[in-house]
Amino acid sequence: MGRLDTQVKLRGFRLELGEIEAVLSQHQEIHAAVAMLRENKKGQPQLVAYVVPEQEMPQVEALRAYVQSYLPEYMVPSAFMPLNAFPLTPNGKIDRKKLPEPESVEVTRREIEPPTTAFEKTLAAIWSDVLGQERIGIHDNFFALGGDSIQVVQVCTRAQQAHLHLVPGQLFRYQTIAALSRLHTQSQQDAESLSAAVAHELKSDEAAEGTSLAGDNGSRSAVSLPVSLTPNKLNKIMAQIQKGKKKS
Repeated sequence: MGRLDTQVKLRGFRLELGEIEAVLSQHQEIHAAVAMLRENKKGQPQLVAYVVPEQEMPQVEALRAYVQSYLPEYMVPSAFMPLNAFPLTPNGKIDRKKLPEPESVEVTRREIEPPTTAFEKTLAAIWSDVLGQERIGIHDNFFALGGDSIQVVQVCTRAQQAHLHLVPGQLFRYQTIAALSRLHTQSQQDAESLSAAVAHELKSDEAAEGTSLAGDNGSRSAVSLPVSLTPNKLNKIMAQIQKGKKKS
């Protein structure tokens, strides 16, 4: 079947639907796939993947993980719709206009994996309150649960009040608590690495720039000169941190 390469924009990101379809079609349990933007019940666009399985429909969580291993998270469909076959036009091409509405097909939700860290528990509680969902798993997609742009702002505001750094752009890009938790952990590690590197650099400067003055009794006492951390030094430190991350 032919594949239509269509570039669309979703929540500020440009998506190539053909790339999503190509990745899904390479899955050994998927015969064919079509990716589309469809509106949910709130009129908000969501990325939907229609798939024709070879035999049994794979688990949705496995499909999400598979797509995410090839594409960024914002290109992972929030809903996967299994079909026995695609509707075709008289010319034998996929008739996208006749694909069913997302609400008319049951979407399998992965087994809920509860939050474990303080960050995950706080964010899950906020999602639960804002989305009106009693249970939130760390792998649940915010937009698949019915989240929209207004609720993104609400979640970020509540997160800031709970002393969690979260901005809308992050939630648009990292749409699960698990992904946001990884981002949070990485940010903390980067901050710790930067702090340690700055302290080391300042200590080295103090040792290099310290001078000794002679006392009246002939002894010498160390005097540290003022030290400034220039932009060049900061860039050097950041480069060293990035180099260390690549090695690890």
